[in-house]
Amino acid sequence: MRATRLGLAGVAVVVLAMWAVGPQPIDDAYITLRYARSLAEGSGFVFNSGERVLGTTTPLFALLLAVLHWASGVELTWLALVVSLAGHVGIACMLALIGRAGGAAREGALSGMLYLLAPLALKPAFGCMETSLFVLACLLVLTPTERPGGAGRIAAAVAATLLRPEGVVVAAVHVLRCGLESRRSAVRAGLVLAAALAPWVIFATWYFGSPMPQSVVAKWGDAAHLPRWLAAENFWYLLISIPIAAPMARLPIANTLTWIASPVVRSLVVRGAGTLVAGVVAVGGVTLTRRNRRVVWLWLFAVAYVAAYCIANPHMFPWYLVPPLPLLLLAFVVGGSVCVQTVFGAQARPVRLGLAGCLIVGATWQCARLLRAYPTPREAAYRAAVARLGPAAQEPTTRIGAVEIGTIGYYSRARIVDHLGLVTPEALPLGTVGVLARYAPDFYVAQPFFLNLHGLLDAPEFNAQYELIAEVGVDPTVRVYRRRNVVGADTMRAR
Repeated sequence: MRATRLGLAGVAVVVLAMWAVGPQPIDDAYITLRYARSLAEGSGFVFNSGERVLGTTTPLFALLLAVLHWASGVELTWLALVVSLAGHVGIACMLALIGRAGGAAREGALSGMLYLLAPLALKPAFGCMETSLFVLACLLVLTPTERPGGAGRIAAAVAATLLRPEGVVVAAVHVLRCGLESRRSAVRAGLVLAAALAPWVIFATWYFGSPMPQSVVAKWGDAAHLPRWLAAENFWYLLISIPIAAPMARLPIANTLTWIASPVVRSLVVRGAGTLVAGVVAVGGVTLTRRNRRVVWLWLFAVAYVAAYCIANPHMFPWYLVPPLPLLLLAFVVGGSVCVQTVFGAQARPVRLGLAGCLIVGATWQCARLLRAYPTPREAAYRAAVARLGPAAQEPTTRIGAVEIGTIGYYSRARIVDHLGLVTPEALPLGTVGVLARYAPDFYVAQPFFLNLHGLLDAPEFNAQYELIAEVGVDPTVRVYRRRNVVGADTMRAR
């Protein structure tokens, strides 16, 4: 009953938020949306026409959106928003159900409400990302019910794997869970999973050359220069942000506490806060597991997920932190309830109600801050830059060089030359000068930061071949360059 009420409340919240701000796609989401558009329009599962490169890490989400767009004609950003927010509400309801299964129905409902409002989870949902569907699929696989097997769990495990590469973690945990029932059950689960995934693996190998998304390869190569424990620091930030509903904050942690002048004091605050929250989370996790031992598989997934990221240490985007968030929220609320009961005894009820009210007020404030920040200036600047190019941006023969390719690609029909190699894998070994020589893009559209990062502004070849024709947006600024022998674009120079 609480899950039903929470679901209705969640629908009301997201409908009001949708009406207030509408779709706010993140640049990465636009990559998937362009794949979906190409597929729905009959151009194939491609980003650039005729180039079979798997540049999206969420093929199932792209396929789903393509089918919905083809069947309904509804604009892709709205379809992605509705689907993502539906998954977001579903996660909140799952938290209520998991809490009830662990003998903590009230705490489950509260954690679901906090998750509904948590900016770290809301931003990728409003950003039209696949994150909400992925987390929902993971929870459906490992929900603490009697039987670990079943077609529903297999379907959810397959969906999780095709929604995000990290889905292999939840699939492995599911097979291990079946193994505790019997070795035969584990073998059967593994074979069924393999059989269900085989059609996609065969198709992707034939169509793209590999089932591994090129974006994973490109991001892995781009992360070689990162500090060794950056991913671990990001997850530590996630932990200490739980009491304030996980707001969107600058990462790493040091940048979130710049108001503390002393680095020593700042380090002590971070370590002390993290240790305190970790203790409360541990109490909640142990309590839920004692009441229902099947909950342990959810904790195992969270630990395995975090460990995998800490070992791989990729460049961290905020939505990578979302999958453990609902479980951390649930464990924190349950652990806090247990601690309050232990300390206050018979007087615990009003204290719990007061603390719950503080958590909800804090989460609501953080949510309101997120919604007021829309529309995001980066995507708006890229859209304005594409508009400045005029009809040239809508010609498939036009070549646009870029580093962040999503917004540019979705609002144009041009061929995108991607310096990061997400959809142009040949760019990785060629380097900046090699890309200029091989592709000779007609235009470049990028922030100065990325142009500097990839050495374009310092390359004599770039400065000799390209001229600045526009500079749009404020914080960030996006520059538009034109190759000197190209005609037909807006030639207004930046003032």
